[in-house]
Amino acid sequence: MKRLWLAGFLCGTLFFSGCWSKREINELAIVSSAAFDRTDEGWEVTVEIFLPSSSQGAGGGGITAARQAWLAKGSGPTVFTAIRNLTLKVPRRLYWAHCSAIIIGEEVARSGLNQVLDFWDRDPEARRSALLFVYQGEAAQLLTKSFGAMERTVGMQLAGLAKTSKISGYAEVSTLHQFLVALSLPGADPSTAGLVLRPLVEVPGLVATGKKDLKTGTTVTELNLDKQALFRRTKLVGWLDKREARGLLWVRGTIKDLITIQVPGNGEQKIDLEVFNSSRKLSVKQKDGIPQITVQIELGLGLASQESSKELIKQSPSLERKAQIVVEKELKAAWSKACKLEVDPFGFGHLIYTKNPKLWHKLQPSWPGGVAIHWQVRAQVESSGLSLGGPRELEER
Repeated sequence: MKRLWLAGFLCGTLFFSGCWSKREINELAIVSSAAFDRTDEGWEVTVEIFLPSSSQGAGGGGITAARQAWLAKGSGPTVFTAIRNLTLKVPRRLYWAHCSAIIIGEEVARSGLNQVLDFWDRDPEARRSALLFVYQGEAAQLLTKSFGAMERTVGMQLAGLAKTSKISGYAEVSTLHQFLVALSLPGADPSTAGLVLRPLVEVPGLVATGKKDLKTGTTVTELNLDKQALFRRTKLVGWLDKREARGLLWVRGTIKDLITIQVPGNGEQKIDLEVFNSSRKLSVKQKDGIPQITVQIELGLGLASQESSKELIKQSPSLERKAQIVVEKELKAAWSKACKLEVDPFGFGHLIYTKNPKLWHKLQPSWPGGVAIHWQVRAQVESSGLSLGGPRELEER
């Protein structure tokens, strides 16, 4: 009896095997990035789709300024209808799971991201790990005008920039998940990196004058991370420049960059101090009814380069004081801009909320006012690399 039951079971699996919901890859249009803009009709969505033939490669090698992707635009009164109208142009089903970058035009960002965020968070294929960028102009231009010799698609290039930008500390890219989490926290406002297109100075073999492409004669531009976009809830309200962005990111503990200072006693010569490690600690207490937030930042530094031939490592205390002053100025500049724009990308308000919810509800209407911030920066030079001093010139005999 058991053998008959087992035989019947095995025979039954022959009829029910396989993936009932499978999709063949040659039936999908795999989206690498998507740009969102506003138009008179409502919305315009531009998608960048991987070319199926691009994986085979082009014979002969060499570099081309053309992206290995196909672009399609859809428009409609809502984000969802604009995406649905793409089916009138794209002969395959759009597949969002590999979309690595969402590019928002500045007009959309200033009017609010509600529709974009709702679509992305609601669609079962779209992933919260997608990176969010704000372009200072019409977002579709970033897909149509940016030079792309190294990466196959804009989405792949932006994914790479999100990683390398952590080295400089001039901008920090938020994922859609991080943006949505910041929206849900009382006393915190989201932010993300901005993008611009700049003329490419020179590309050997492609640009004759440094301004025009040899084949098309058009100006060659490349995309750059630039500034940090600040939001009040879902609306863009302003930007932090590079110096101010570093002030924000010191508090977040995400900078692994350089601090450039002047050589003690010689204002013309410069020293680069590399940040090996950084940590930060936030604390809050109340004094005379006013919340006092203390921000403690500790930096481990190393001499990266110097113009002087002296053994400056022996002057570590002086170097450390100069580095602390630089960081304190960046911190204060970032907080000053945030207060001016009436936003809190640092999350200081959320810190107060977690410690004292009643106090937060009292401060909330006038936030980020009514608080005292105390900045404490401690820097320590720990290494000079493989050399104690700079190159020494031979003295004349």
